[in-house]
Amino acid sequence: MSKNGMVVQPGQEVVWQMEPDRTATFKLLSEQTGDSVAIFEELIPAGFGTALHLHHTSDEAMCVLSGDFSFKIGDSVSRGSAGTWAFMPRETAHAWKNSGAKAGRALFMFTPADAHSPQRPTGVIAELSEIARAEVGQFMMLPIAPYVLHRVEVPERRRANIRA
Repeated sequence: MSKNGMVVQPGQEVVWQMEPDRTATFKLLSEQTGDSVAIFEELIPAGFGTALHLHHTSDEAMCVLSGDFSFKIGDSVSRGSAGTWAFMPRETAHAWKNSGAKAGRALFMFTPADAHSPQRPTGVIAELSEIARAEVGQFMMLPIAPYVLHRVEVPERRRANIRA
């Protein structure tokens, strides 16, 4: 990382083809910012999103650029369209999905970046157990990506309070 900062011009971004119709375009890589922040824009097909998970070391912010999305953050469930921002603090279980009929776009920011980079994947999405599915109900019953760029898990403390 340069102490002078940096500028990334359009077309200079790293593009990760996550799935045939799903891409992540990294605007700022964690390596470029000394793990201070990672920012990427994701094109998300209708019905896709993440499973319930949490981040131990990073906060996540998401801005909906187009489409309709649903969010589960802690015990709260809400929806939003273009211009909506969601903040998911570290150690808080959360999930999101494109709940619209068309592909949507969202901008994500992780701080500190902690390996949020296509060059340094550190984990895979955990399979949701039946007890975890009971917690999220119908929220995440649509297809989800098979992997993400960060370590995820369903919090143990939440599992103990759920009756399958």
